[in-house]
Amino acid sequence: MPTRKEIAEIALDLFLREGYEGVSIKNITDALEITKGSLYYHYTGKEDLFLRTVDLFLQQIYARYEDLIPDEVDSAEALQRHLVELFAKTVDFLNEKDYDAGFLHMIIQGKRETPLVLKTLEARYRKVHERITVIFKKEYDAGRIRSFFDPEQEAGELIILFEGYMMLWIKTGSLSLKETFKKALDYKFSTLLNT
Repeated sequence: MPTRKEIAEIALDLFLREGYEGVSIKNITDALEITKGSLYYHYTGKEDLFLRTVDLFLQQIYARYEDLIPDEVDSAEALQRHLVELFAKTVDFLNEKDYDAGFLHMIIQGKRETPLVLKTLEARYRKVHERITVIFKKEYDAGRIRSFFDPEQEAGELIILFEGYMMLWIKTGSLSLKETFKKALDYKFSTLLNT
């Protein structure tokens, strides 16, 4: 009999390819070649299993990007280059797997997260926000960021820009958004910096 984690891994693959609504308990038990009783031994139902797969999926994503903004990114220019690269790598990773857009949308919009997933997402957001704020404050103190911009607010707006483009990619699947995101960042940084 498969373990709880093995069941979640197979279910994750099904949910990613078919979406939440497109997968039944029977699909999962057939893929695992187990009875419903064996599945219910580990999970209370489809919702419980789905929530575990969201946790598993986020762990896989975060394992690829343990440090979303590494220490060597210490200037506005380095941050801009890093975000362009991070966006492209994330799009390529998600694109190569042919994931169901509905599943990704649910995760990003926070519609089915467990308290643990929400806590993980919030902690990750705070860490990234703090890191970008430090970079922007350093640039602000050096006079490289225009005086009417608030570094902390700009850090939040940059995260929203990144997430917005990720959502747009999920909805459209257009690889041209990598270039469009780069142009949006070019504009954002050109208005932000004293150059």
